[in-house]
Formats: sequence, C-alpha cells, structure tokens
Amino acid sequence: ALWCKWKYMGELTAERGCEVLIVKSAGLRTSLENFQTIRHVAVVYGAAFYERVLAALGPNAVEMEDASGQSISDLSVPFAAFDAILPCLPMTSRLLFAAVALRTCPIRSLGWPAAAKRHPMEMLKEVREGKCAILINSADHLERVVSIVALRLERSDGRVLAALGALADDGEIRVDCKLPGSKPREGELPGMVMQKVIHGTELAPLAEAIQFTQTTEETACGVSERTAVTTKYMRTVYNAALSVPLEELDLEATVVGGPSSCAMSGRTSSVVVHISSAEGMYGNSLRSFNSERPSSIMVTNMPAPPSTDAQVSSHLDFDVFALADKNSKIYLYAWLAPAELEHFRTAPGKQALVELLAGVRVTAEVKDTAAKRLSLTVIKATSAAEGGNGATADTAAEAAGGGTQLEEELLLNAMIEDVSTRL
Repeated sequence: ALWCKWKYMGELTAERGCEVLIVKSAGLRTSLENFQTIRHVAVVYGAAFYERVLAALGPNAVEMEDASGQSISDLSVPFAAFDAILPCLPMTSRLLFAAVALRTCPIRSLGWPAAAKRHPMEMLKEVREGKCAILINSADHLERVVSIVALRLERSDGRVLAALGALADDGEIRVDCKLPGSKPREGELPGMVMQKVIHGTELAPLAEAIQFTQTTEETACGVSERTAVTTKYMRTVYNAALSVPLEELDLEATVVGGPSSCAMSGRTSSVVVHISSAEGMYGNSLRSFNSERPSSIMVTNMPAPPSTDAQVSSHLDFDVFALADKNSKIYLYAWLAPAELEHFRTAPGKQALVELLAGVRVTAEVKDTAAKRLSLTVIKATSAAEGGNGATADTAAEAAGGGTQLEEELLLNAMIEDVSTRL
C-alpha cells in the first residue's frame, strides 16, 4: 500500500501466467525527489486517498459502498477512484491537471471534439470557479467531471424530500426540482459535505430528525450541450430516513401551497400530466446533477425504469413548505413520490411544476416564521465534523519529504501559467 499502512485481508491467486509490478513507497518517494510538480500531485492525492480509507472505516461512518456494491477491501476503497478524488484536490492541482489535459488535447486532435463550443481558456476558468474538473480519461480523450453530494431523505410512506426551487429577490420562484445537496469543495470528503448540507443550510431545523442508512454512488456519462465535451456526472447519495414522526417536524406553519394551504383558503390548483412511456419519466433524470443538460446520456448503477406506461397525477396534492437559510433566503420543499420526483426533473415535468407553483405566494409572515425556526436551531460547525484530516494530510506530505508549501504553490502556479499560455 503506497498511501497508508495496510493489513491484507486475503490472498491473490493468479489463474494464468501474468506479470506483477511491485512499487515500494520508499522507492517512489526517492524517485519523485527530482520532480517537484509530480511529487506534489502524488502527495495531495495520497493524502486524499488515505482520508477516504479512514472515512470508510471510522466508527461514525455511514455504511459505504462503491458502484459495484462492494465495501472497502484489498481491491477497492469506496469513492476513491481518481475521478472522484480529483474535484476535491487543492485548486492548484486541479488547474494543473486541467491545463495539461487541455494542452495535450488540442482542437485539431481526435481527443478534442470538433464541435467544442468553448475555448480552452474558458474551460480552465470553469475549473478555477469550482464548477468542474478536467482530465484525460482512460480512452485518452478530454473529459469533464462534475461531482455533487446529495441527500435522499425518505419518510415512512416512501415519499422523498425534494427541493423545488428558491424565491428570487423579485418574488418569483426559480424552479429547479432536485435532491438537496452541494458540490464538494477543496479538501472536503463526501461526509463533510453532507454535514454542511444538513447543519449549515436551510435544512438545519430537520438535522436531528435525519437517520442515515446507506451511501451509494451514481454515475452518468454524456456529452454536455453547453460545451460539447464528454462529461461524467458523479453523485454521492446519502440515503436517510426520518427518525421522528412527520408531525414532530412542525412544518405546517410554513406551508405555502398544497392540500393544507388550499383547505384554509378554499383554492384549488391542478395540472394533470400523462407520461406515455418509461423513457419520458427516466430519460432525463440525471439532468439535475447540475445546471447543464447533456444531449446524450449513458446511465450506470441507476434504478431500472418501469417496463410499462405510467401516469403521474401532477395536481398539487402535496404540501409545499418554506425553509430559510442563514441569509433569510427562502427555499421551497415538498415530500414527493419517487415517480413525481423523477418526472419533475425532466423538461416537461419542470414546465408542469412551474405552472403548479405559479399561484404560490410566500407571505412576510411565512418568511418570518421560517427565519425564526432557523434561528432557534443550533447550526453545528462543519469544519470540525470530521476532525483529524489536516493531521493526516500533513503526515502524508511530510512522508514525501522536501520542499515547502509556498515553494510548491509557486512552482505549480508557474507550471499552470506556462501551459495556459500555449492553449
């Protein structure tokens, strides 16, 4: 094991003749002493890999499985594939990978799509803004990686908590139906991102009622309409259940639409949508990974679509309630049936949801109630949610030997600037 001390749990037996390559950690460190840039990348990658080992084995870890359904073993560590780690590496490392990838895949080459809509420097800017990572994939082609950590909170009747959209400054509702979640930032493990989602956002009032059950990874590959570049969408989903009865959440005070609201006002609102095929319900289900809409998608490790036609009754038969974040921004949520959630992610479903929410009004009283609910919640500091990671990274860096952090930063920035000038 290059990145940590490891006790092997089994034996590897060759079924036919093969070659075995042994790489020793001490030899690797010696070899990298004269290659500061590569050494820096190896150090930060090794530290990130080791953090994932600790997260998978930690006493407070949620049960983790990789895409094949396997837990940590001699052969694999959940969520430790290189393209899963890259978006969480320090910005200088991500920029270096992106600059080299863009440089080695010029527009005239087979690896760069002829229909690419963005100049390489614009794509490098996307990396700098934290929107994606860029690398050369196993097929030697340019690939963007978009990563997100999402919460799938299910109540006892099978309905799932869904974010429907946010209230803009002009009072209009910006509709975007998806599971609540966030993109990982530099140095953040999936667990750290999830702690931030449930303790540091508008979901904080529900945090104590969330009981995690399992964590899975969903992956989709497609060609982005916006950039015309192959893009891998990676979503780490934390599955959870309510640990208290729904009534104890006291969400009724901020309901702004649905049966409860209509019963009080005497209003009704309905839009009936017929989904004529299974493709209509599931074909675009992964488009909520981010703001992009892939023009073609290959889905792996996703629930199989139903084999028969289905009809989703899309009249507003679910309550819509408001939650406020620390800046008093209002977000709309609802408990949706899985079929409704999948449908509202599609283009036709989004339009239907826009029509359903057109009559919803968030009053000043509801805003005030939502803000007060948050103020009564103790928002936990997420920076210490998984303490000890910094020491792990320092230990890994120290083991590599040589060079200060400042020297490495200056060298990497020089490398990035040099490669960028040739794009």
